[in-house]
Amino acid sequence: MDRIFTFHAHKGQGNPVFMSPAYYIDSDYEKVAVRVYAREAPVRDASIDVYVDGASIFNDRGYTQVDPTTGVLSTLNSGTFATLEAGDNSELLVDDFTDDDVNEGTWLTCELVDAGGGTDFTVQVELRQISEDEEKSE
Repeated sequence: MDRIFTFHAHKGQGNPVFMSPAYYIDSDYEKVAVRVYAREAPVRDASIDVYVDGASIFNDRGYTQVDPTTGVLSTLNSGTFATLEAGDNSELLVDDFTDDDVNEGTWLTCELVDAGGGTDFTVQVELRQISEDEEKSE
């Protein structure tokens, strides 16, 4: 069974803002999609993150680079959030998730990391229940 969890924040009252409500997860699920909508599009990129017990469901899109003169390894553009680009009202994310499932007994929360000047944000997280047969075969 698919479940869609919806979070909403009217305005970013300073950053970051946790969006309401938080959801208790009643079964094991796999991640399917995250949809982000803003009634008023942001003027700069907006950032949203979704967490399971405090850990982001998104892959870290940062990358490492070695300085050729010093040999020092640096992480650049680190971040696990989803981005709603400036001027856009909506975004669909379906393929940038961590490999971990969303397990029974955890809490699903959402954070508006940076509103980017947008307002009335709605975030939908779609999950697909993992059947007991699938769990037993793993």
